[in-house]
Amino acid sequence: MNFFYEATDTTGKTVMGRLDAGSETEVRQRLLQMGYQPQAVALNAGSQTLQPAPARPAELAAGNTGYQPTIQASSAALLPPTVQSTAAPPVARSSGIILSGNAARTMATASQTVGGQRTGVHTTVSRTDVSNLGGVNDRDRLFFFQQLAALVKSGMSIYAALDNLGPRTQNQNLSLVTKEMADAARAGGRVSDVMEKYPRIFEDHIVGLVRAGELGGFLEISLSEIALTYEQNLALFKGAWIPKMMATQGLFALALIIPAFPDLIGNYDLDKGIGPGIATYLMHEAILLPLAFLIIQGVKFGWNRMQLPALRRTRDELILRVPPFGDLHRQAALAAFIRMLRRLYHAGIGPVPAWEGATQTASNVVIRERLAASYEMMQRGTTLPDAFAATGLFHGNIENMLMTGHLSGQVVESLDQIAEFYQDRVDEASKKARFGIMRMGILALLILGGITAAWAMKSYFAAIFNVVDKNFSTDIVTLFRG
Repeated sequence: MNFFYEATDTTGKTVMGRLDAGSETEVRQRLLQMGYQPQAVALNAGSQTLQPAPARPAELAAGNTGYQPTIQASSAALLPPTVQSTAAPPVARSSGIILSGNAARTMATASQTVGGQRTGVHTTVSRTDVSNLGGVNDRDRLFFFQQLAALVKSGMSIYAALDNLGPRTQNQNLSLVTKEMADAARAGGRVSDVMEKYPRIFEDHIVGLVRAGELGGFLEISLSEIALTYEQNLALFKGAWIPKMMATQGLFALALIIPAFPDLIGNYDLDKGIGPGIATYLMHEAILLPLAFLIIQGVKFGWNRMQLPALRRTRDELILRVPPFGDLHRQAALAAFIRMLRRLYHAGIGPVPAWEGATQTASNVVIRERLAASYEMMQRGTTLPDAFAATGLFHGNIENMLMTGHLSGQVVESLDQIAEFYQDRVDEASKKARFGIMRMGILALLILGGITAAWAMKSYFAAIFNVVDKNFSTDIVTLFRG
Protein backbone atom coordinates (compact mmCIF):
# COMPACT_ATOMS: atom_id res chain seq x y z
CA MET A 1 0.00 0.00 0.00
CA ASN A 2 1.00 3.58 -0.50
CA PHE A 3 0.95 6.20 2.26
CA PHE A 4 1.36 9.95 2.44
CA TYR A 5 3.28 11.18 5.46
CA GLU A 6 4.31 14.36 7.24
CA ALA A 7 7.18 14.26 9.70
CA THR A 8 9.78 16.48 11.35
CA ASP A 9 13.53 16.08 11.08
CA THR A 10 16.14 16.55 13.82
CA THR A 11 16.08 20.34 13.35
CA GLY A 12 12.30 20.55 13.70
CA LYS A 13 11.65 21.20 10.00
CA THR A 14 8.62 19.58 8.38
CA VAL A 15 9.15 17.04 5.61
CA MET A 16 6.45 15.37 3.53
CA GLY A 17 6.39 12.59 0.99
CA ARG A 18 5.06 9.16 0.06
CA LEU A 19 6.12 5.65 1.04
CA ASP A 20 5.12 2.15 -0.02
CA ALA A 21 4.58 -0.05 3.02
CA GLY A 22 2.39 -2.84 4.33
CA SER A 23 0.77 -0.78 7.09
CA GLU A 24 0.73 2.59 8.78
CA THR A 25 2.82 1.14 11.61
CA GLU A 26 5.51 0.11 9.15
CA VAL A 27 5.55 3.63 7.68
CA ARG A 28 6.08 5.12 11.13
CA GLN A 29 8.84 2.63 11.91
CA ARG A 30 10.66 3.37 8.66
CA LEU A 31 10.39 7.11 9.26
CA LEU A 32 11.88 6.65 12.74
CA GLN A 33 14.69 4.59 11.23
CA MET A 34 15.43 7.43 8.81
CA GLY A 35 15.67 9.87 11.71
CA TYR A 36 12.25 11.51 11.31
CA GLN A 37 9.50 11.98 13.88
CA PRO A 38 6.14 11.03 12.28
CA GLN A 39 3.38 13.64 12.59
CA ALA A 40 0.68 12.31 10.25
CA VAL A 41 0.28 9.22 8.06
CA ALA A 42 -2.60 8.74 5.63
CA LEU A 43 -3.39 5.90 3.25
CA ASN A 44 -3.27 6.83 -0.44
CA ALA A 45 -6.10 4.51 -1.40
CA GLY A 46 -6.18 5.64 -5.02
CA SER A 47 -2.47 5.45 -5.69
CA GLN A 48 -1.01 3.71 -8.71
CA THR A 49 2.44 2.17 -9.01
CA LEU A 50 4.53 4.68 -10.90
CA GLN A 51 7.86 4.25 -12.59
CA PRO A 52 10.57 6.32 -10.91
CA ALA A 53 10.95 9.67 -12.62
CA PRO A 54 14.10 11.79 -12.61
CA ALA A 55 13.83 13.71 -9.36
CA ARG A 56 14.58 17.38 -9.10
CA PRO A 57 15.75 18.77 -5.73
CA ALA A 58 12.46 20.59 -5.34
CA GLU A 59 10.55 17.32 -5.68
CA LEU A 60 12.40 15.23 -3.12
CA ALA A 61 10.31 14.35 -0.12
CA ALA A 62 13.01 15.08 2.40
CA GLY A 63 16.62 15.79 1.51
CA ASN A 64 18.51 12.54 0.92
CA THR A 65 15.76 10.06 1.79
CA GLY A 66 15.55 8.83 -1.77
CA TYR A 67 11.76 8.91 -1.92
CA GLN A 68 10.06 11.04 -4.50
CA PRO A 69 6.74 12.54 -3.37
CA THR A 70 3.70 12.43 -5.60
CA ILE A 71 0.15 13.59 -5.22
CA GLN A 72 -2.98 11.53 -4.71
CA ALA A 73 -3.35 9.79 -7.99
CA SER A 74 -6.99 9.00 -8.46
CA SER A 75 -10.41 10.28 -7.56
CA ALA A 76 -11.37 6.66 -6.93
CA ALA A 77 -10.06 7.24 -3.40
CA LEU A 78 -13.13 9.36 -2.83
CA LEU A 79 -15.52 6.59 -3.87
CA PRO A 80 -16.97 3.98 -1.50
CA PRO A 81 -15.52 0.47 -1.81
CA THR A 82 -18.61 -0.85 -3.55
CA VAL A 83 -18.55 1.80 -6.29
CA GLN A 84 -16.24 1.44 -9.26
CA SER A 85 -15.58 4.23 -11.71
CA THR A 86 -15.98 2.92 -15.25
CA ALA A 87 -14.68 6.01 -17.01
CA ALA A 88 -10.95 6.21 -17.55
CA PRO A 89 -9.59 8.95 -15.31
CA PRO A 90 -7.98 11.94 -17.00
CA VAL A 91 -4.21 11.84 -16.88
CA ALA A 92 -1.72 14.69 -16.98
CA ARG A 93 2.01 14.91 -16.42
CA SER A 94 3.81 17.60 -14.45
CA SER A 95 7.57 17.68 -13.90
CA GLY A 96 7.88 13.94 -14.49
CA ILE A 97 5.06 13.06 -12.06
CA ILE A 98 1.89 11.42 -13.34
CA LEU A 99 -1.33 13.11 -12.22
CA SER A 100 -4.78 11.61 -12.60
CA GLY A 101 -8.34 12.06 -11.41
CA ASN A 102 -9.10 15.35 -9.66
CA ALA A 103 -5.43 16.34 -9.67
CA ALA A 104 -5.25 16.03 -13.46
CA ARG A 105 -8.38 18.12 -13.89
CA THR A 106 -6.94 20.79 -11.62
CA MET A 107 -3.64 20.75 -13.50
CA ALA A 108 -5.36 21.01 -16.86
CA THR A 109 -7.39 24.00 -15.67
CA ALA A 110 -4.42 25.72 -14.09
CA SER A 111 -2.15 25.25 -17.09
CA GLN A 112 -4.34 27.08 -19.57
CA THR A 113 -2.75 30.17 -21.05
CA VAL A 114 -3.88 33.72 -20.56
CA GLY A 115 -5.66 33.60 -23.89
CA GLY A 116 -7.72 30.57 -22.90
CA GLN A 117 -10.84 30.26 -20.80
CA ARG A 118 -9.07 31.04 -17.56
CA THR A 119 -6.73 34.00 -17.12
CA GLY A 120 -5.83 33.89 -13.46
CA VAL A 121 -6.64 32.92 -9.92
CA HIS A 122 -10.09 33.93 -8.71
CA THR A 123 -9.78 35.82 -5.42
CA THR A 124 -13.45 36.24 -4.53
CA VAL A 125 -16.59 34.20 -5.10
CA SER A 126 -18.41 35.44 -8.20
CA ARG A 127 -20.38 32.36 -9.18
CA THR A 128 -24.11 32.52 -9.75
CA ASP A 129 -24.90 29.40 -7.72
CA VAL A 130 -23.68 30.75 -4.37
CA SER A 131 -25.98 30.51 -1.37
CA ASN A 132 -26.75 33.11 1.30
CA LEU A 133 -26.93 30.42 3.97
CA GLY A 134 -24.99 31.51 7.05
CA GLY A 135 -25.46 31.58 10.79
CA VAL A 136 -22.23 29.72 11.63
CA ASN A 137 -19.74 31.27 14.05
CA ASP A 138 -16.03 30.59 14.44
CA ARG A 139 -16.55 28.30 17.43
CA ASP A 140 -18.89 26.09 15.38
CA ARG A 141 -16.33 25.99 12.57
CA LEU A 142 -13.54 25.17 15.01
CA PHE A 143 -15.36 22.15 16.43
CA PHE A 144 -16.35 21.00 12.94
CA PHE A 145 -12.85 21.09 11.43
CA GLN A 146 -11.22 19.64 14.55
CA GLN A 147 -13.47 16.60 14.38
CA LEU A 148 -13.24 16.28 10.60
CA ALA A 149 -9.43 16.39 10.72
CA ALA A 150 -9.37 13.75 13.46
CA LEU A 151 -11.64 11.41 11.50
CA VAL A 152 -9.65 11.77 8.27
CA LYS A 153 -6.35 11.28 10.11
CA SER A 154 -7.68 8.06 11.58
CA GLY A 155 -7.83 6.62 8.06
CA MET A 156 -11.52 7.23 7.39
CA SER A 157 -12.33 8.39 3.85
CA ILE A 158 -13.51 11.96 3.48
CA TYR A 159 -17.06 11.03 2.46
CA ALA A 160 -17.36 8.59 5.39
CA ALA A 161 -16.01 11.21 7.80
CA LEU A 162 -18.52 13.79 6.55
CA ASP A 163 -21.34 11.23 6.71
CA ASN A 164 -20.43 10.49 10.30
CA LEU A 165 -19.96 14.12 11.34
CA GLY A 166 -23.00 15.66 9.62
CA PRO A 167 -25.76 14.30 11.90
CA ARG A 168 -23.67 15.12 14.99
CA THR A 169 -23.08 18.75 14.01
CA GLN A 170 -25.21 20.91 16.30
CA ASN A 171 -25.42 23.92 13.99
CA GLN A 172 -28.28 23.08 11.66
CA ASN A 173 -27.02 25.06 8.67
CA LEU A 174 -23.54 23.58 8.93
CA SER A 175 -25.08 20.11 9.23
CA LEU A 176 -26.98 20.61 5.97
CA VAL A 177 -23.85 21.76 4.16
CA THR A 178 -21.89 18.80 5.58
CA LYS A 179 -24.41 16.41 4.07
CA GLU A 180 -24.03 18.09 0.68
CA MET A 181 -20.24 17.86 0.99
CA ALA A 182 -20.51 14.14 1.78
CA ASP A 183 -22.72 13.54 -1.28
CA ALA A 184 -20.23 15.35 -3.51
CA ALA A 185 -17.27 13.38 -2.12
CA ARG A 186 -19.14 10.08 -2.55
CA ALA A 187 -19.74 10.93 -6.23
CA GLY A 188 -16.03 11.63 -6.75
CA GLY A 189 -16.33 15.42 -6.67
CA ARG A 190 -14.33 17.92 -4.67
CA VAL A 191 -15.48 18.97 -1.22
CA SER A 192 -14.03 22.42 -1.84
CA ASP A 193 -16.45 22.98 -4.74
CA VAL A 194 -19.37 22.58 -2.35
CA MET A 195 -17.75 24.82 0.24
CA GLU A 196 -17.27 27.52 -2.39
CA LYS A 197 -21.05 27.74 -2.81
CA TYR A 198 -21.43 28.93 0.81
CA PRO A 199 -19.22 32.03 1.18
CA ARG A 200 -21.05 33.11 4.35
CA ILE A 201 -19.97 29.90 6.04
CA PHE A 202 -16.55 29.28 4.47
CA GLU A 203 -14.34 32.20 3.52
CA ASP A 204 -12.34 32.01 0.31
CA HIS A 205 -9.02 31.18 1.98
CA ILE A 206 -10.63 28.31 3.91
CA VAL A 207 -11.92 26.89 0.64
CA GLY A 208 -8.43 27.40 -0.78
CA LEU A 209 -6.84 25.41 2.04
CA VAL A 210 -9.16 22.47 1.43
CA ARG A 211 -8.63 22.67 -2.33
CA ALA A 212 -4.87 22.72 -1.94
CA GLY A 213 -5.09 19.69 0.35
CA GLU A 214 -7.12 17.87 -2.29
CA LEU A 215 -4.60 18.80 -4.96
CA GLY A 216 -1.52 17.81 -2.97
CA GLY A 217 -2.97 14.71 -1.31
CA PHE A 218 -2.62 16.04 2.25
CA LEU A 219 -6.23 16.92 3.01
CA GLU A 220 -5.98 15.88 6.66
CA ILE A 221 -3.11 18.34 7.14
CA SER A 222 -5.11 21.16 5.57
CA LEU A 223 -8.08 20.38 7.80
CA SER A 224 -5.87 20.50 10.87
CA GLU A 225 -4.45 23.84 9.77
CA ILE A 226 -7.95 25.25 9.31
CA ALA A 227 -8.89 24.16 12.83
CA LEU A 228 -5.70 25.77 14.15
CA THR A 229 -6.56 28.99 12.30
CA TYR A 230 -9.96 29.25 13.98
CA GLU A 231 -8.41 28.35 17.33
CA GLN A 232 -5.90 31.19 16.98
CA ASN A 233 -8.64 33.63 15.96
CA LEU A 234 -10.67 32.77 19.04
CA ALA A 235 -7.57 33.03 21.24
CA LEU A 236 -6.81 36.47 19.82
CA PHE A 237 -10.18 37.82 20.95
CA LYS A 238 -10.40 35.69 24.11
CA GLY A 239 -9.62 38.63 26.38
CA ALA A 240 -11.55 41.14 24.29
CA TRP A 241 -14.43 41.11 26.80
CA ILE A 242 -12.35 43.30 29.13
CA PRO A 243 -11.93 46.23 26.71
CA LYS A 244 -15.53 45.73 25.57
CA MET A 245 -16.68 46.03 29.16
CA MET A 246 -14.58 49.17 29.61
CA ALA A 247 -16.08 50.83 26.53
CA THR A 248 -19.61 49.76 27.48
CA GLN A 249 -19.15 51.03 31.03
CA GLY A 250 -18.01 54.41 29.79
CA LEU A 251 -20.94 54.67 27.37
CA PHE A 252 -23.61 53.81 29.96
CA ALA A 253 -21.99 56.03 32.59
CA LEU A 254 -22.32 58.91 30.15
CA ALA A 255 -25.98 58.06 29.48
CA LEU A 256 -26.76 57.91 33.21
CA ILE A 257 -24.96 61.15 34.11
CA ILE A 258 -26.29 63.49 31.41
CA PRO A 259 -29.75 64.15 32.97
CA ALA A 260 -28.85 63.29 36.58
CA PHE A 261 -27.89 66.64 38.15
CA PRO A 262 -30.18 68.93 36.09
CA ASP A 263 -33.21 66.75 36.91
CA LEU A 264 -32.45 65.69 40.49
CA ILE A 265 -30.94 68.93 41.79
CA GLY A 266 -31.82 71.73 39.41
CA ASN A 267 -35.61 71.29 39.77
CA TYR A 268 -35.77 72.24 43.47
CA ASP A 269 -38.23 75.12 44.04
CA LEU A 270 -38.88 75.84 47.75
CA ASP A 271 -41.67 78.37 47.06
CA LYS A 272 -43.69 75.95 44.94
CA GLY A 273 -42.75 72.92 47.00
CA ILE A 274 -41.15 71.10 44.07
CA GLY A 275 -38.57 68.49 45.02
CA PRO A 276 -36.21 66.32 42.94
CA GLY A 277 -37.37 65.73 39.37
CA ILE A 278 -37.24 61.94 39.63
CA ALA A 279 -40.04 61.50 37.10
CA THR A 280 -38.27 63.81 34.65
CA TYR A 281 -35.00 61.95 35.20
CA LEU A 282 -36.64 58.59 34.51
CA MET A 283 -38.27 59.99 31.39
CA HIS A 284 -34.91 61.18 30.10
CA GLU A 285 -33.29 57.84 30.94
CA ALA A 286 -36.05 56.10 28.98
CA ILE A 287 -34.57 57.87 25.96
CA LEU A 288 -30.83 57.79 26.71
CA LEU A 289 -30.48 54.16 27.82
CA PRO A 290 -32.16 52.74 24.68
CA LEU A 291 -29.97 55.10 22.67
CA ALA A 292 -26.86 53.58 24.31
CA PHE A 293 -28.13 50.07 23.53
CA LEU A 294 -28.82 51.21 19.96
CA ILE A 295 -25.24 52.43 19.59
CA ILE A 296 -23.89 49.06 20.79
CA GLN A 297 -26.18 47.15 18.45
CA GLY A 298 -25.17 49.47 15.62
CA VAL A 299 -21.50 48.63 16.21
CA LYS A 300 -22.32 44.89 16.22
CA PHE A 301 -24.40 45.25 13.05
CA GLY A 302 -21.60 47.12 11.30
CA TRP A 303 -19.06 44.47 12.33
CA ASN A 304 -21.25 41.62 11.10
CA ARG A 305 -21.99 43.53 7.91
CA MET A 306 -18.29 43.82 7.15
CA GLN A 307 -18.02 40.01 7.26
CA LEU A 308 -20.34 39.60 4.26
CA PRO A 309 -18.66 38.25 1.10
CA ALA A 310 -19.48 41.38 -0.90
CA LEU A 311 -17.69 43.61 1.63
CA ARG A 312 -14.72 41.40 2.48
CA ARG A 313 -12.38 43.28 0.19
CA THR A 314 -13.37 46.60 1.78
CA ARG A 315 -12.91 45.05 5.22
CA ASP A 316 -9.49 43.63 4.39
CA GLU A 317 -8.37 46.89 2.80
CA LEU A 318 -9.38 48.84 5.92
CA ILE A 319 -7.77 46.34 8.28
CA LEU A 320 -4.43 46.65 6.48
CA ARG A 321 -4.45 50.37 7.36
CA VAL A 322 -4.87 49.79 11.10
CA PRO A 323 -1.30 49.35 12.44
CA PRO A 324 -1.51 46.39 14.86
CA PHE A 325 -4.22 44.42 13.05
CA GLY A 326 -3.01 45.30 9.57
CA ASP A 327 0.43 43.89 10.28
CA LEU A 328 -1.11 40.71 11.71
CA HIS A 329 -3.34 40.25 8.65
CA ARG A 330 -0.41 40.85 6.30
CA GLN A 331 1.97 38.45 8.05
CA ALA A 332 -0.70 35.75 8.51
CA ALA A 333 -1.69 35.88 4.82
CA LEU A 334 1.92 35.65 3.64
CA ALA A 335 2.70 32.87 6.12
CA ALA A 336 -0.27 30.83 4.90
CA PHE A 337 0.80 31.34 1.29
CA ILE A 338 4.40 30.27 1.94
CA ARG A 339 3.41 27.24 4.00
CA MET A 340 1.07 25.95 1.31
CA LEU A 341 3.51 26.68 -1.52
CA ARG A 342 6.13 24.67 0.36
CA ARG A 343 3.73 21.76 0.91
CA LEU A 344 2.64 21.66 -2.71
CA TYR A 345 6.26 21.68 -3.83
CA HIS A 346 6.95 18.86 -1.39
CA ALA A 347 4.04 16.93 -2.91
CA GLY A 348 5.54 17.25 -6.39
CA ILE A 349 3.07 19.79 -7.79
CA GLY A 350 4.44 21.92 -10.61
CA PRO A 351 5.26 25.62 -10.05
CA VAL A 352 2.19 27.04 -11.83
CA PRO A 353 -0.55 25.00 -10.10
CA ALA A 354 1.39 25.19 -6.83
CA TRP A 355 1.37 29.00 -7.00
CA GLU A 356 -2.34 29.00 -7.81
CA GLY A 357 -3.19 26.63 -4.99
CA ALA A 358 -1.11 28.55 -2.48
CA THR A 359 -2.53 31.92 -3.58
CA GLN A 360 -6.05 30.85 -2.68
CA THR A 361 -4.98 30.18 0.92
CA ALA A 362 -3.96 33.79 1.67
CA SER A 363 -6.49 35.13 4.18
CA ASN A 364 -6.48 38.76 3.00
CA VAL A 365 -8.25 39.58 -0.28
CA VAL A 366 -5.95 42.50 -1.16
CA ILE A 367 -2.82 40.37 -0.71
CA ARG A 368 -4.48 37.51 -2.57
CA GLU A 369 -5.04 39.82 -5.55
CA ARG A 370 -1.36 40.81 -5.58
CA LEU A 371 -0.34 37.15 -5.54
CA ALA A 372 -2.86 36.34 -8.28
CA ALA A 373 -1.29 38.97 -10.53
CA SER A 374 2.04 37.14 -10.30
CA TYR A 375 0.27 33.86 -11.07
CA GLU A 376 -0.35 35.16 -14.60
CA MET A 377 3.40 35.78 -14.88
CA MET A 378 4.01 32.20 -13.75
CA GLN A 379 1.76 30.98 -16.57
CA ARG A 380 3.99 32.81 -19.04
CA GLY A 381 7.09 31.04 -17.73
CA THR A 382 8.40 33.50 -15.13
CA THR A 383 10.71 31.97 -12.54
CA LEU A 384 9.61 31.65 -8.93
CA PRO A 385 12.01 34.33 -7.59
CA ASP A 386 10.82 36.80 -10.25
CA ALA A 387 7.19 36.08 -9.35
CA PHE A 388 7.98 36.75 -5.69
CA ALA A 389 9.67 40.03 -6.57
CA ALA A 390 6.76 41.13 -8.78
CA THR A 391 4.26 40.92 -5.91
CA GLY A 392 6.00 43.67 -3.95
CA LEU A 393 4.99 41.88 -0.75
CA PHE A 394 8.36 40.39 0.23
CA HIS A 395 11.43 42.36 1.23
CA GLY A 396 14.87 41.89 -0.27
CA ASN A 397 16.19 39.27 2.15
CA ILE A 398 13.31 36.92 1.35
CA GLU A 399 13.80 37.39 -2.39
CA ASN A 400 17.54 36.75 -2.07
CA MET A 401 16.93 33.63 0.00
CA LEU A 402 14.56 32.26 -2.62
CA MET A 403 16.93 33.15 -5.45
CA THR A 404 19.69 31.22 -3.70
CA GLY A 405 17.40 28.21 -3.35
CA HIS A 406 16.41 28.48 -7.00
CA LEU A 407 20.02 28.61 -8.23
CA SER A 408 21.18 25.83 -5.90
CA GLY A 409 18.20 23.56 -6.60
CA GLN A 410 16.99 23.80 -2.99
CA VAL A 411 13.72 25.65 -3.44
CA VAL A 412 11.87 23.58 -0.85
CA GLU A 413 14.55 24.17 1.77
CA SER A 414 14.40 27.92 1.07
CA LEU A 415 10.63 27.89 1.43
CA ASP A 416 11.06 26.09 4.78
CA GLN A 417 13.26 28.92 6.04
CA ILE A 418 10.90 31.58 4.71
CA ALA A 419 7.92 29.85 6.33
CA GLU A 420 9.70 29.84 9.70
CA PHE A 421 10.54 33.53 9.28
CA TYR A 422 6.93 34.51 8.63
CA GLN A 423 5.61 32.31 11.43
CA ASP A 424 7.84 34.23 13.83
CA ARG A 425 6.46 37.46 12.39
CA VAL A 426 2.91 36.19 12.91
CA ASP A 427 3.63 35.39 16.56
CA GLU A 428 5.04 38.88 17.14
CA ALA A 429 2.11 40.53 15.35
CA SER A 430 -0.37 38.49 17.41
CA LYS A 431 1.11 39.80 20.65
CA LYS A 432 0.93 43.37 19.37
CA ALA A 433 -2.67 42.87 18.23
CA ARG A 434 -3.73 41.53 21.64
CA PHE A 435 -2.08 44.51 23.30
CA GLY A 436 -3.78 46.78 20.76
CA ILE A 437 -7.22 45.38 21.64
CA MET A 438 -6.61 46.07 25.34
CA ARG A 439 -5.27 49.53 24.57
CA MET A 440 -8.36 50.37 22.49
CA GLY A 441 -10.61 49.39 25.41
CA ILE A 442 -8.62 51.50 27.87
CA LEU A 443 -8.63 54.41 25.43
CA ALA A 444 -12.41 54.16 24.99
CA LEU A 445 -12.87 54.08 28.76
CA LEU A 446 -10.63 57.12 29.23
CA ILE A 447 -12.36 59.12 26.51
CA LEU A 448 -15.92 58.27 27.55
CA GLY A 449 -14.99 58.48 31.24
CA GLY A 450 -13.39 61.88 30.70
CA ILE A 451 -16.46 63.16 28.89
CA THR A 452 -18.64 61.79 31.68
CA ALA A 453 -16.55 63.48 34.40
CA ALA A 454 -16.49 66.80 32.56
CA TRP A 455 -20.24 66.64 31.90
CA ALA A 456 -20.95 65.71 35.52
CA MET A 457 -18.89 68.63 36.81
CA LYS A 458 -20.56 71.13 34.50
CA SER A 459 -24.11 69.87 35.04
CA TYR A 460 -23.60 69.64 38.84
CA PHE A 461 -22.55 73.27 39.28
CA ALA A 462 -25.12 74.44 36.73
CA ALA A 463 -27.82 72.66 38.75
CA ILE A 464 -26.57 74.20 42.03
CA PHE A 465 -26.65 77.69 40.56
CA ASN A 466 -30.11 77.02 39.14
CA VAL A 467 -31.41 76.07 42.62
CA VAL A 468 -29.90 79.24 44.12
CA ASP A 469 -31.41 81.41 41.38
CA LYS A 470 -34.85 79.97 42.01
CA ASN A 471 -34.90 80.08 45.78
CA PHE A 472 -32.82 83.03 46.98
CA SER A 473 -32.81 86.78 46.41
CA THR A 474 -30.54 88.50 43.96
CA ASP A 475 -28.32 89.89 46.72
CA ILE A 476 -27.82 86.48 48.29
CA VAL A 477 -27.11 85.01 44.90
CA THR A 478 -24.56 87.72 44.19
CA LEU A 479 -22.98 87.18 47.61
CA PHE A 480 -22.95 83.42 47.13
CA ARG A 481 -21.31 83.70 43.72
CA GLY A 482 -18.87 86.38 44.93
